[in-house]
Amino acid sequence: MVQAVLLTGGRSVRMGRDKAALPIGGETQAERIVRLLREANIATTVLGKEPVKGASLLRDDETVRSPLEALKRFRPSASLVLVLSCDLPLFDPRLARVLHDHLGDSDAAVPYVDGFRQPLVALYRSSAFAFIPSATCPMDWLDSLDVRLVGEDELQRSGVHPNATRGANTPEELTALIGDRD
Repeated sequence: MVQAVLLTGGRSVRMGRDKAALPIGGETQAERIVRLLREANIATTVLGKEPVKGASLLRDDETVRSPLEALKRFRPSASLVLVLSCDLPLFDPRLARVLHDHLGDSDAAVPYVDGFRQPLVALYRSSAFAFIPSATCPMDWLDSLDVRLVGEDELQRSGVHPNATRGANTPEELTALIGDRD
């Protein structure tokens, strides 16, 4: 069983406005991701300040200053957790299946795109959440786990474009990913 967490907190300083609230095709990025997950029958919990229709909310409090701090507070109810940042304008829900297919006996299946591991677009066993308290950043968390990296070629062979894992942190990155359509 798979559940998802969508990280919507943060100040979005480089974007200049709330990334979760950016319009993508008539809905916000967060609404789009939650809708796609719901259509794929994946229950989602938003970790952030504002609720998103169709998802439960674990509201950030004053102790949450990073994605990892938000994840530390989350208690999985499923054996597998798809962790997603909200800045994925081209998110494809088939990614959950692709990562699951590559997980094997590992603690996590993590896309490896543009030469970087993508810890906030990855599938984790619920047992991996026990390793978060000792980590100080998402890469430290990955380093404490047995991770199966899923490369761009593997994603494409499975029908998922690597752009589905690419986040947009600046207006320029967003335009490069989706163009200027909204």
